Amino acid sequence: MDEGWLKLHRKIIRSRVFANPELCQLWIWCLAKASNRERWATIKTGRGTREVHIMPGQFIFGRHVAANELGCTPSSARNRMKKLKTIGKVDIKVDNQYSLVTVVNWGTYNSPLEHSGHQSGQRSNNEVTTRGQREDTDKKVRRKEGKKKESLSTHVDGPDLLEAEKRFVARWNATPGVRKNRGETLTAKRRVSFRVRFAVEQWRDDVKPALAKFPLPCSENGGWKPDMDWILKPDSLTRIIEGTYDWSKNGKPEQGGPCSYDD
Repeated sequence: MDEGWLKLHRKIIRSRVFANPELCQLWIWCLAKASNRERWATIKTGRGTREVHIMPGQFIFGRHVAANELGCTPSSARNRMKKLKTIGKVDIKVDNQYSLVTVVNWGTYNSPLEHSGHQSGQRSNNEVTTRGQREDTDKKVRRKEGKKKESLSTHVDGPDLLEAEKRFVARWNATPGVRKNRGETLTAKRRVSFRVRFAVEQWRDDVKPALAKFPLPCSENGGWKPDMDWILKPDSLTRIIEGTYDWSKNGKPEQGGPCSYDD
């Protein structure tokens, strides 16, 4: 877990975690603990060991290990982790033997291994190797800063990302022929799905034209109305844009066709 670099955007100073030193420490600890590749982890159980599938951006959380590394009590480590989940920085899947933590929008903070400068056998003071890597990184940064987009950057943190979520909910609730989201914000589960989708530029570009096609033909006359979970599926916007649900030239779909909820 000590391989590679992590990226922190300067807007972290406006994040809700930054004003709380203990929470900020935990947040950076989570970024450092998260796996940078897909792998299997072996954990101890009451009956031996167990293999757990770990995806990039995930790690196994144990309050006692966290307390030892953070210099706090186990109960404090657990309570602070719950706060990170509440504000949408992490998602936690609790099992009867372990807790699996997922860093929301992990790709924003992770940097590929090939740019880490920590390959086997490399000396820590090898300026010749790292100089070229820094120059490549600087070029990438300059290119990104030169691009101005109307949509919010996927690298924003805290209030900006929450504001993007609220705007999406408002747009969805104003769309005809759908099941409205309750309230102005998303549930923890929907927030994770939204931020995964929102991190993809094509998805952000497709939201407005896709929702403009509503109501879908199958929503007319009291028909099926999609909900927020459906629109946040990986391919829903793409199918709408491509006309999957427009059968006006071919008649209505058969039972279980493209307008069914399970599609």
